[in-house]
Amino acid sequence: MRRERMFPFLSAVLLLCLCFLSSAASAEPFALIQTESGEGTTFRPQTGGQDLHLPDLDWAEVLERESGECLVRLSDGRTGFVPKEDLRIQEIVYAAIGYVKNPTSDGFLNLRSEPRYTSSVLGRYYNGVPCTLISGSDGWLHVQVDGLDGYFLSEFVDIVTSPQGQSWATVTLPSRSCVNLRSGPGYAWPALRQYPSGAYVTVLAEGREWWMVSDAHTVGFMQPSFLSRGIVSPNPDTLYEAASSYAVVTNPRSTQVLHLRLRPTRKSESLGQYSNGARLTILSQGMEWCLVQTWDGLTGYMMTEFLTLYNAMDVPEKTVVHPEGTFANLREGPSLESSVLCEVPHGARVTVIWPDDQWYRVQYEEYSGYISVSFLQ
Repeated sequence: MRRERMFPFLSAVLLLCLCFLSSAASAEPFALIQTESGEGTTFRPQTGGQDLHLPDLDWAEVLERESGECLVRLSDGRTGFVPKEDLRIQEIVYAAIGYVKNPTSDGFLNLRSEPRYTSSVLGRYYNGVPCTLISGSDGWLHVQVDGLDGYFLSEFVDIVTSPQGQSWATVTLPSRSCVNLRSGPGYAWPALRQYPSGAYVTVLAEGREWWMVSDAHTVGFMQPSFLSRGIVSPNPDTLYEAASSYAVVTNPRSTQVLHLRLRPTRKSESLGQYSNGARLTILSQGMEWCLVQTWDGLTGYMMTEFLTLYNAMDVPEKTVVHPEGTFANLREGPSLESSVLCEVPHGARVTVIWPDDQWYRVQYEEYSGYISVSFLQ
């Protein structure tokens, strides 16, 4: 009886939340070139020199907004002025969004045509599938999923406040590789998170070479070549590709604890100690150190040898990607002042020894050194 009384209240809360949050928008510092003619616009360099032509659906970082012009920064770092009417300033609208959370990673949730167990099944959805919330009552949520209107059991749906997009997309990658969500529309922008094949994102805006997307919490940019429109259901026989990577602490002895370090070194500050069985989310995998997140939201590094990894790559690798298709320098240390050990060609694969904010320690052929994260995908 308690549950039946609670859900009319939940329905009212959801509707109020949707109405309130949908009206809240915050301007993001990126804009799309979008002209009435569709032929692009003129970019006037801030330092003088010849004007440039920017095609429609290119991205620009907005630095200042004047009455008639905006000062912007392009992906290559150049700054200049663009007519304000030729920019579509991307705004983020927040709303209450549901995400499927089955009891097991290989389980699925039925979308039913009516709010009862005996109604017909419209679709089956695995963990992480997003849905738009309409209302809720008596243990059921009225939702829209990838164009379908139906009902989910509410106990198997997480409700969070997250960016509301124009559509959904599924990360589609070969084998067990991951794609970076970057803070800006280009490889020079740092990676915020990584996503395996089968992960779902909200599409906020579509540029020519980069899309602005979001998961439940983080807004960033991905290339559309790594995305498939809509909700693509995984093959149940290969669900490890769609499941999130996680790790479990496995110390040699049950009395031991594993340190969560601020940096990938034993001498770094300890952020916490974890006993056997502690489960962690893998943010980035390395042969010697992994960047992980704990259940209470702490982020740091743990030694890979004391972790049991699930839904993870057997050998963590990255692809070297240079914007001009040339090469990236493998350096002796994590700085531009360090000597160059060798040149790693565009498209080459390197083994990750440990990830870091700006530089990855990697192995390439017989060389072990550092590559800037901006050249790794």
